[in-house]
Amino acid sequence: MALPAILGIFGTGISVFAGYAVTKVLLALGMSYFIYKGMDVLFESAQTQILAYFGQLPADIYSYLLLCGVDKAITIILSALATKILLSGFQAGSKAVLGVKAT
Repeated sequence: MALPAILGIFGTGISVFAGYAVTKVLLALGMSYFIYKGMDVLFESAQTQILAYFGQLPADIYSYLLLCGVDKAITIILSALATKILLSGFQAGSKAVLGVKAT
């Protein structure tokens, strides 16, 4: 007779813990998504602005820089910055979910 009571208490404890863990995970994922979207808009705007200024150069300099691949280098650098911010956000989010203090 005591076994069903023990299993009931154990099951209730697991369901409470699982609910708490799922809530923390979903909260961290939601915050990461909004931060990612905000950074995406920011970097897209910066890239558009930089390439617009890049296009205002004199024709000879502009064609030489295109030949050298400066436009692709700008895109690669901004993509690397966005990736670093994204990975830092995921790392901080996973530490928050796991309850580890950030260093």
